[in-house]
Amino acid sequence: MNSSVSKKEFTVTLNEVVLDNDDLIASTTIKSEDKLEQGYVNDLPQIYINGKSIEIGAGGSSKSIGDYTVQSVMSHHLDGNFETNEDIDVKIEYFHLGYLKNNKEETKRGPWVFEFKTDGYELLKDTV
Repeated sequence: MNSSVSKKEFTVTLNEVVLDNDDLIASTTIKSEDKLEQGYVNDLPQIYINGKSIEIGAGGSSKSIGDYTVQSVMSHHLDGNFETNEDIDVKIEYFHLGYLKNNKEETKRGPWVFEFKTDGYELLKDTV
């Protein structure tokens, strides 16, 4: 992937996306123009498959890489109502990013949007 969108002092880079059964795993890097207090960014996106929001839960972790960058890997559990043996339209949309400023959570509104079409079978086959 390595696709980036910049808006409102933040650049969100979608590093890699894999599909593992009913989980879509996304690796992202978020860079800020300002120093990130405590290396914190709240970056939970909405996931759409073939135009339908189908995420039913998510979990993962993130870590700070210096004062201005956070990397995260999130696993988004999908409801499975799509065929993996055909083309899949994927949209990953970050509506807002939360961060700390003076020890209080602030929000920058986006959106930061990534859209791509992939072959579900190939995406599954390449997943380890």
